[in-house]
Amino acid sequence: MEVVTVVKLRLSPNKETARILDGQSKISNWLYNHLLERANHLREEYKKSQLQEVGKTLYTKRGLRDLIPELKKKHPFLKTVHSSPLKNAGLRIADTIQTYQKSRKGKRKGKATGWPKFRSWKANWFSLYSDEPNKGFRLEDKYLKISLGMGEKRKRISISIPIQESHALKGKKIRNLRIVKKSNVFSAVFTVITKVPKNKSIKKVIALDPNHQNLSYGVDNQGNSIEIEAPYWLKIYDKRIDEIKSKRDRCKKRSKLIDILDKDGKKTGRRRWKTSRRWQRFDATLQRLLAKRREQTKAYLFTIANKLFKEYDLVTIG
Repeated sequence: MEVVTVVKLRLSPNKETARILDGQSKISNWLYNHLLERANHLREEYKKSQLQEVGKTLYTKRGLRDLIPELKKKHPFLKTVHSSPLKNAGLRIADTIQTYQKSRKGKRKGKATGWPKFRSWKANWFSLYSDEPNKGFRLEDKYLKISLGMGEKRKRISISIPIQESHALKGKKIRNLRIVKKSNVFSAVFTVITKVPKNKSIKKVIALDPNHQNLSYGVDNQGNSIEIEAPYWLKIYDKRIDEIKSKRDRCKKRSKLIDILDKDGKKTGRRRWKTSRRWQRFDATLQRLLAKRREQTKAYLFTIANKLFKEYDLVTIG
């Protein structure tokens, strides 16, 4: 029996490679907003004309995606990103629009959804998604090789990034890859197909009950009880995080008004506020602390889970 699971591994790019990944994300984010602007114009046009051709571009799954080849001719910098992340920027908008349509017509359960909105890259890093196996990426031992597209000179460019614990993918069939960034930490999220081992006989069972004073309290089917202590050392991180956040929030966030430049370095006529150096320094420290706290939390929980499943055949949580 095979199941689809997700494996998230940390990437360790150097400064230059991290800058390239940020550039790829910015271009994908620009394309998303550009296609959304086109979709907004098509929406108004369709309301007035009801033309089938306009509706086909706007409301079908691949209508907006099919506009990308023409945009590449007009904006050559799009060619520096592989086709997979670019096409998925268009598919992401189309999916949101179709969800909005189903919600309006009552064909979708749950909370009503709205029309897609423009994205701020600074607020949310645009993930790089490759939905086909080994297309635009390839694993080479302890490195992840990523294609950056053909470029303006029609020459294939790629980068290799060290990937931690790549052995976790051994024996698994990779379906797709999504590169994400959170708290200045890059990660590769693989969707894989893995074989499920045969069910073993259940002899030892434990039931866990999460608490406030400790992480959990458990009792097994043999009458034994255990108490799992909460990770008290994380309070040190919490205290330090609060201190840095307090110092950062007292800094001047809007320090200087600067011009926004386009890809050629020319002024676009728009301006934005630049944060002070002090705010940037405290924010970088805060992001590092958040990443460390998250990694230590995961390591502690993984250690407990590993120990429990070595001792018991079935673990339940209340």
